[in-house]
Amino acid sequence: MRRSDACSGRIVAVLLAAMLLPAATAQIAIVAPDAGTEIAGTVEVTVAGAADAEMVHVRVGDRPWVAATKAGDQWRASLDTTLVSNGPTTIAAQAWPAGEGTSAAVEVTLRNGLNCYWGDLHSHTSVSDGQMRPMHAYAYARDVAGMDIFSLTDHLEKVDEAEWRECLRAADLANVDGDFVALAGLEWSKRVGHLCVYDPAGFVWPTDLEDFYEFGRNGCAVAKFNHPGWRDTTFNDFAYSEAGDQFVQMMEVRNSAEMAYFIEALDLGWHVAPDGSSDTHGPKWGNTGRWTVVLAPGLSRTAVIEALQSRHCYSTLDRNCRMYFSINEATMGDIMKQPVTMAKLIVDISDPDEEDAIDRIELFADGVVTESIQPGASNYRWELDLRPEPGEHYYFVKVTQADGQPMWSAPIWLTAPAQ
Repeated sequence: MRRSDACSGRIVAVLLAAMLLPAATAQIAIVAPDAGTEIAGTVEVTVAGAADAEMVHVRVGDRPWVAATKAGDQWRASLDTTLVSNGPTTIAAQAWPAGEGTSAAVEVTLRNGLNCYWGDLHSHTSVSDGQMRPMHAYAYARDVAGMDIFSLTDHLEKVDEAEWRECLRAADLANVDGDFVALAGLEWSKRVGHLCVYDPAGFVWPTDLEDFYEFGRNGCAVAKFNHPGWRDTTFNDFAYSEAGDQFVQMMEVRNSAEMAYFIEALDLGWHVAPDGSSDTHGPKWGNTGRWTVVLAPGLSRTAVIEALQSRHCYSTLDRNCRMYFSINEATMGDIMKQPVTMAKLIVDISDPDEEDAIDRIELFADGVVTESIQPGASNYRWELDLRPEPGEHYYFVKVTQADGQPMWSAPIWLTAPAQ
C-alpha cells in the first residue's frame, strides 16, 4: 500500500468515527437568576448555551435534579427554594450528554420567611417498648394526627440491625417533601438520663455520657435531653460539655419542673431550645396534646434538620398558636455574633381561636422574669427596647393562655460590650 493511501484511510476512519459520536454540547451558562442575588420562594432558572443538548437538569442546594423544558435556544425550570436552608447556596445545571462545558453553577442567597410546623419528636413502637410497628406510627402521625414533622425514637438498646433497617425504611417511605417530614431517630437510655438522637449514623452508641457527647458530634445531626428530672435523671447535674453542646440542641420542657431544669442547663452554659414532644408509648403518635413547633422555610429533611440544629423551635401545649420571638434580626435559638448595645425584642403571637386569649407573656433574662404583660387577646405583638448590662445574656419568653396552656420559646443569646 502506498503511503498516501494509508494516510487517506486513516483520515476517512477519523471522520467516520467523529460522525458516529454524539454532537458536542456547547459551553452552558445559567443566565437567570444572576449570581449573588437574594431569592425566595419559587425561582425560575434559565440555562443558555445548551441548544443542542438532549436534556438539561437543574437543582438548588442538595435537592433532587429537576428536568428543564426547552424554550427556543434555552432551557427553563422552576425550583422551590423553601425546601433548602436559608443562606448561601448553589443553583446548578447539567446538560446531557455530559462532557466538557456541560455543567454550570451560580451562588445565590436564600431569604425565605420562617413558617411554623407542628411535630412530635419523641415516641415509641413495639421495636422497643411501645405498640405496633414503625410504618403504623408514621402513617398515624401524618394522616390522623396531622403532624408536619414526626420522628420515631425507639430505645436504641432494644434495636437490632434488622429493626434499625425497618425504622429507616419506614421513615423514607413516609417522607413527602413539601408535605410531611419523617425523621429517623433513636433514644439513648441510661441511668444518668435519656437523649434522643436524630438522623444518626447508626444504632450502636457509647454507654458513657461523655463518650456519647464525643461520638455524637461526629455521628449525629442533632440530639435532645429527654424528660429531665424523671427518676432523678439530670445528666450528671448538667455538667457542661463542649462536645455535647455542639450537637445537643434541645431539651424537653412541658411543665414548670422541666422549665427549672431548662434554666439550670442554660445557666451552666448549654445552648438548648425547649421541646414539647410526647414520649408516647401508645398508638396516639402526635396526638397527645404536646408538641414541638419548628420554624423553617419549608418542609424537607434538610430544612427541618437545619432548623433544629439552629434551635429554631418552641414547646407548646396548644395545637395551632404561632409564636415568633426575635431580638434585632436574630430569631429564637440564635447566638448573636455581634455585640449588642440596644436590643429590640419582638414577641408576635397569633391564635385563630378567639377563646384562646393570651393571659400572660413573661420575658426571662438569664433565668429570671424581668418583664411581663397581660394582653387578654388571642393575637398580640409585644415590642420592647432593652439596654443589656455588659456581659453575656440569654432571653426567652413563656406564654400562658387563658386556659392555662403554656408555650416556651427558644432563647436568644447575646453579648453586651463594656460601657
